[in-house]
Amino acid sequence: MPHRGFVRSLRAQWLGDRLRALRVEREMTLAEVATHLGRDLSALGRYEKAQWPIKLGDVVALLDLYGIHNTEQRERLLSIASRVWHLHHWDGDPVTASEAWFITPQWLAGRATAVLVYHPNLVPEPMRSLTYGARLNRTRTPWLAHSHSGMGVRALLEQAVLRQELEQPGLCHDQLTHLAALSQQPFVSVRVLAEDLRRLPVLPEPVAVFLMREPYPAVAMTEGLAGRHYLEGPLAQQYTDTYQRLWDSALPETESASVINKLRENASRP
Repeated sequence: MPHRGFVRSLRAQWLGDRLRALRVEREMTLAEVATHLGRDLSALGRYEKAQWPIKLGDVVALLDLYGIHNTEQRERLLSIASRVWHLHHWDGDPVTASEAWFITPQWLAGRATAVLVYHPNLVPEPMRSLTYGARLNRTRTPWLAHSHSGMGVRALLEQAVLRQELEQPGLCHDQLTHLAALSQQPFVSVRVLAEDLRRLPVLPEPVAVFLMREPYPAVAMTEGLAGRHYLEGPLAQQYTDTYQRLWDSALPETESASVINKLRENASRP
């Protein structure tokens, strides 16, 4: 049973995964660790599953047992352990800069069952062709390269965005061809928000909502000039709910595919 009032934060999830990995590397069972530390067996299991917030003293004892004496590695784990209650992360926060190396869209994609993406002014990042991404000077590692075979992708696209050439002839045709191919993949769903659609829900910035494996809560990632923000708990749920309302108001997948193909036929070729 989860600890009352505790949200399974990203920090708690990562720490639990790392502690479990260290135990397995030492070929120790939970029962053996519980005996060594004089702790309750079920409590140790809940720590590893991020169901309970682990106490800093227990982390120190576990690191001693697992032989983690390297100063840098030990301090990194203890730093995360001291903040397992904390939600949200901003890439530009100097206080949590040491956490940026593991809180990434690639890491989240590897844990998610589905990702919901939207961008108000461009094609969402994981849906971009190589040419489109290069035109935007974006050379980041694709999220989908780190996803697992069962992860679904839902993309909401503004119809006006699909007409953009971004001052490069043929770019629109290349991107639309890429989208048409992606939409044929069994794990990808694409819907278009029609230009004449009147809608109340608004997502003013680029967002990706990662629906995590049960029992872990969703995480929303927004991106702007100040960098990426990773939102958890009620804030993430607000983005999830707004995305769903927009999804319901968009053109169905079959009609969206027709819109993309028609725009591709009319777009200038490279």
